[in-house]
Amino acid sequence: MSNFGFSAMPPGYTTLRPAGEGCSGRVVLALNDLVVHSARVQFQRGDEDGAIDAAVSRVVAVKISILVSHFADERGILESIRRQAHLHVGSNNIISLVESPPEPAPGWMVLSTLPFCCDLHSVANPNIEAPPLGLVWLVFQQTYHALDFLHNTCVPPISHGDLQSANILLGFRDPETETLPKVMLVDFGQGKDKRSEVGERDTSDLCHIVGELGTSCLDKCNGEGGTSYDAMRNFVSRWGDNEFVEPLLADIWNMFGKTVKQTIQSLTAAEEQEICDRVLDQIFEVAREGQGSGDIRQDVRRILE
Repeated sequence: MSNFGFSAMPPGYTTLRPAGEGCSGRVVLALNDLVVHSARVQFQRGDEDGAIDAAVSRVVAVKISILVSHFADERGILESIRRQAHLHVGSNNIISLVESPPEPAPGWMVLSTLPFCCDLHSVANPNIEAPPLGLVWLVFQQTYHALDFLHNTCVPPISHGDLQSANILLGFRDPETETLPKVMLVDFGQGKDKRSEVGERDTSDLCHIVGELGTSCLDKCNGEGGTSYDAMRNFVSRWGDNEFVEPLLADIWNMFGKTVKQTIQSLTAAEEQEICDRVLDQIFEVAREGQGSGDIRQDVRRILE
């Protein structure tokens, strides 16, 4: 069992591959050892595909701190989110706390994740073709729902505090059965759960992300028309004129939410496939740059054999 040099890997988990690294810690994809044991028995009995599918569905992200005390505040925020998750559908677009060690010194956390995923930064890389406009609206819609839950449902309100493309995951639990990727907010290390500190930064950050992505889409479309493109031109124009400097989340959704919902609901099968292909291509490309195979199913197979 390898832990890629991490001295603080929690007991009872088997690493699959590294998933990211920041200033406060590292993240690896992993499986609980009980899941590995059960899947290995199934695998050895000849049901290899079933065993791999079962294990992949239980993949988690283990976040390991460089300094033991780094995760105390973040864990508190994630525990608050977990207690209130049943109140709002937007909680489905936020990473959830699965397990952490007892207080007072949480040196690691086990978090939910999408087995097949990459961050929005890799999908929106300016060195590659602009993403489909439908994907930009999908990110806007699902991130809005997540922020609506955090800001307006949670008591006390919670802010993410560092909403950037690197902290927004895109991915799938099962890309063979899902027609569109899911958006998930991660890394609440800068989060706040004090009412006086929940301002407009999250909303402003979301507008910045959508404005930049929307601009790249409009540059690619060569004047293409339609309600979705017209709405994005309106969004980019308002963003460029600094109308979203101190935005209210509800006001922005009232302006664009109807068009966003209609756009996503009316996507053709070909448009859905284009969005999925764009995300999957980046998932495999990013994974290949790390220590994994590029395919989480192959990483799981490796530990079951």
